Amino acid sequence: MILYFLRIFSTLLYHTSMKYLSTVLLAILSISTFAQNSQFELGIQGSPGIAFMRINTHKAKVTNTPMASFSYGLFLQYNLNKTFSLRVDPSFERKGYIYNVTFTNQFGSLDGASKNHENFNYITIPILLRAAVGNKIRYFINAGPYIGFLLSQKTTYTASNDLKFVYNNTNSYKTTDLGITAGIGLSIPIKDKFALSVEARNNIGLINIRKSSNSNDKIFSANLLIGFAYKFGSKK
Repeated sequence: MILYFLRIFSTLLYHTSMKYLSTVLLAILSISTFAQNSQFELGIQGSPGIAFMRINTHKAKVTNTPMASFSYGLFLQYNLNKTFSLRVDPSFERKGYIYNVTFTNQFGSLDGASKNHENFNYITIPILLRAAVGNKIRYFINAGPYIGFLLSQKTTYTASNDLKFVYNNTNSYKTTDLGITAGIGLSIPIKDKFALSVEARNNIGLINIRKSSNSNDKIFSANLLIGFAYKFGSKK
């Protein structure tokens, strides 16, 4: 478990995603300068999670195994009133799935096997409406659409003799994904200006992300988000 979280932390240094997130952060800060009359929350969040793909070809439905995933990013929340809020959550997200392949010879005997990992790196931007209740501890649900921008896709084949082969298949997939984000969680205040949140969230892909029309591939992820927010602007 410790090694897993260290791996997540090291991935935070992934230079491409940080370039995108830095650009988004500058945009968020520029927007906030024009909205000092309302209360905002600006923060960071990250999570371990699981991801899988639903694949339908013209011949059959392909089964696969969920794989460990993660996400990390920023959020900006605008509190409309005590109950409802609007928020945008740009984040880097690792998605994917695992599947096994067996090879047989001309006589039908087992000739080999491989375990294959499909990894997708996305910048995911959901736009959410949040409803919250409670005084000190706030319990909330949120939902809304998301758009995902594909950064890269790699397939890793691990043979039964532990040999590994990695292929870049980014060009086989569409550059954008569309879907629905939904989550439920709670927010705990830390003094007046800060809050800690925990949220269980699903991203449900709605479109075929593969360029080929011979297959209908929709990608899904579930994350346990832990966030830290700074509150600013006028009090409600």
